[in-house]
Formats: sequence, C-alpha cells, structure tokens
Amino acid sequence: MKKKNDEPKIRVYTRKCYPMYIAIYYRMLIHRISQNLSPKEMSFLMGKPLDFMTKVERIKFIRWMISDFFRTGRSLKIDGIGLLFPSVKADITETFLYQISIKTYEDYVVYDMKKMDSEKEVFIDEFQLIDQKYDINIYQRYSESEIQEVRDWLKTVFEEDYFQEGRTPLEIYKKNCVDFENRVKPIVVLTILHEQVNLKDFPTIKRVESKSGAYYIATSAVDI
Repeated sequence: MKKKNDEPKIRVYTRKCYPMYIAIYYRMLIHRISQNLSPKEMSFLMGKPLDFMTKVERIKFIRWMISDFFRTGRSLKIDGIGLLFPSVKADITETFLYQISIKTYEDYVVYDMKKMDSEKEVFIDEFQLIDQKYDINIYQRYSESEIQEVRDWLKTVFEEDYFQEGRTPLEIYKKNCVDFENRVKPIVVLTILHEQVNLKDFPTIKRVESKSGAYYIATSAVDI
C-alpha cells in the first residue's frame, strides 16, 4: 500500500542517560539547525568521522570530549563553549530513559524527544525541533557550471601545493568562503573534495582521520 505524502518515515531510538547529556544534545541540534547545516556537514567541519553527528542525533554516541566542544564552537562560529555546555536545573546524578523519534516528511524532519516519567511509566515531552531535509543530491540541486566552478577552484589550489601539508576540513572551507565570498555550502566543498579522495585509479588527495581530527593532504606528500 502506497504511503500518503504527509505520512512520515519514523525512526525511534532510546537511551538511558543523564539530563546533562540531553541538554547538550538539544544545544548542539538547535545550533546546527540555525546554521542550516546537515549532520554530515557539521561532522565534516568538526573534523570528525562523517557519520559522527548522525550517531549523536540518534543518541548512539552521547559522551563529548572537551575538544569536541571547541571544534563545534569553531565550526559554528560560536564564541565560548558555554553556549554549548549548559547549566541544567535537574538532579544530574539520576539517569532517565529518553526516546528520540526522528520523523522524516517529504520536505522536512521533526526531532521529537521524550523522557520516561518513572512514576506514571509513560514518555513525556521534552522538546520538538523542525529541520529541513538534506538528502538532496548536489548534482541535482546545483547547476553543472556551479559545480565545475568549485572543481576548478580545487584544482587551482591543489596545483598551488595547498595540500602539500595537512589541511583540516574547516581550514579548507574557510579558504573557499574567502575565495567565493561565502557562496558555497560545505556539502558542495565536501562532495567535490571527495571526488578526488575516491578516485579509483589514483586519488590525488587523501583523507586522514586521527584522534586530533581529520585532515586532507596530497597523496604525493604521504606514503600510501
């Protein structure tokens, strides 16, 4: 039976954790949404694995390192990690069962967080946030000329030996923002960059992931 257009695809995730973690989750999510960044884009700019924020938003990964707050602050242009690490007026020594329902509609996504009421044994509302839908192919959203312009830019900086030393994702994107006057979305830079990373015969650029964060470097500058 065919689904109605207004019927969402719903994925539900649960986790028992401290209220502080959910407060951090809420801050991260609302900052990402306000910046019009997808989970993949935010992960990219943070220098984390590209599925990092997707795991966070499915409450599969809750614990944050201090370095993650600083990376997030720099990626979102936020002054002070206090805006990401809130004070919570709750007993943070007690854990609760939380449930996040991610409802994907045709044009948008709803994050519906609930907490188990231990006395009534029912889930009660914590918050709801609406986000745009990001799973749109950039080759369909942008014209060939716009995409080619970014390819040409990447080729130019590569030929200028820009990648002879490791460059962080945020560093690369900031350079692109200067050169393109903030006209290019992070997902476009990421996609074009990975065209080179994923070349089958001879990738010209390599993505390296480490504990201190991911970086990109010319394959000629490293031992493969």
